[in-house]
Amino acid sequence: MKGTMAESRGPGANRPASNGKRIEEGRYPLETQGTETTKYRTLGFVDSQSSRDRPKPGFELAVPGPREGILIHPGVGFLASIGCFNPCTSLPNEDENIDFPGSRRRVIALIDDMKEFLGRDFPGSNERPIPRAFAVVDREP
Repeated sequence: MKGTMAESRGPGANRPASNGKRIEEGRYPLETQGTETTKYRTLGFVDSQSSRDRPKPGFELAVPGPREGILIHPGVGFLASIGCFNPCTSLPNEDENIDFPGSRRRVIALIDDMKEFLGRDFPGSNERPIPRAFAVVDREP
């Protein structure tokens, strides 16, 4: 898979919570996402190409400290990336919008790849750590 991960503006800051900035450099364990009231789920998301249908596919970064809710989920436009990561093909500049169907396919491909790699070790329910799975934020753009 090839593409870009969209995120809100920098610099990275994990404090204070809800600061609207990108995540700090680091290595973050991944977790399955989803409860009855969440917009995104790793297991049990709706099979729909519509950006309005919920729950959408997604998974979560386990971020220490006050910041929480850093998700990798499909983007729609650009505003969906505030506080989250949205996979997309490419974003040549800040005026380019994220295509929902393509972003959704990429999120599902990431989930499916983890399932295939981990086999029986992949969690069977949401809100669980995904063993041996990490997101690495390696530098400010």
